[in-house]
Amino acid sequence: MQGSGLLGNAIELPGVECAAACDLYDGRHTLAKEIVRPNLPTTRRYHELLENKDIDCIVAAVPDHWHKQVVVDAVNAGKDIYIEKHMSHTPEEGVEMVAAAKKTGRIVQVGSERGSLVIFA
Repeated sequence: MQGSGLLGNAIELPGVECAAACDLYDGRHTLAKEIVRPNLPTTRRYHELLENKDIDCIVAAVPDHWHKQVVVDAVNAGKDIYIEKHMSHTPEEGVEMVAAAKKTGRIVQVGSERGSLVIFA
């Protein structure tokens, strides 16, 4: 459900448009269409988003153990990407992600809002 919150916030930013949504669960396809527009393209395969030349950036709300693969695939496809914290499932995955971002020159942003709160310090 994190993705629907991120989607709602992202499309409120100036110059941001949602080109498509991806999820394994059809109910989230319906939710994305409710948030964005009824004819929003949806898919179960994130690689379809990576192949789409009209997409500049990916917002990935996936489980931690998928972060490395999605980030590496996205930057190698020429996309910038936003992922949630934690950046990686293991330190080694984090190193791979940083190396891929540096090699491709793409932007990788990691959200850490909740983990940055004083209450968690």
